[in-house]
Amino acid sequence: MSFTQKQFSDNAERLSVIIFSRLNRPPLSNYHKLNPKEQRIFNQELNNYIKSLTNGEEETTIITDFNKVCNEEIYHDFKKLKIDKMCLPAATKEQIEKDEPEELWDKYGPEIKIENL
Repeated sequence: MSFTQKQFSDNAERLSVIIFSRLNRPPLSNYHKLNPKEQRIFNQELNNYIKSLTNGEEETTIITDFNKVCNEEIYHDFKKLKIDKMCLPAATKEQIEKDEPEELWDKYGPEIKIENL
């Protein structure tokens, strides 16, 4: 049995993360922002990776490799960020409006509308 289109579709994001990592690029890069040569190289590496998967263990291997990239590269980089860059400070509507740059007032108006999600 070979790697199916359904398996590819189900794992497309994971495969992208794995391949970008193998190409020594940021794992969360966007394929569509690559130039044609980079896309060709990405596709070659993707095909080589898929061909190397053991029959019957494709899903397990992809998930294992994806988790390894996440733990070693993505989550590791998040830990290096300062916590104040990852959290929004608590503020009132009035404080936000007071501190908002004036050019944003022109673009969005003088009042912030907070909608319930």
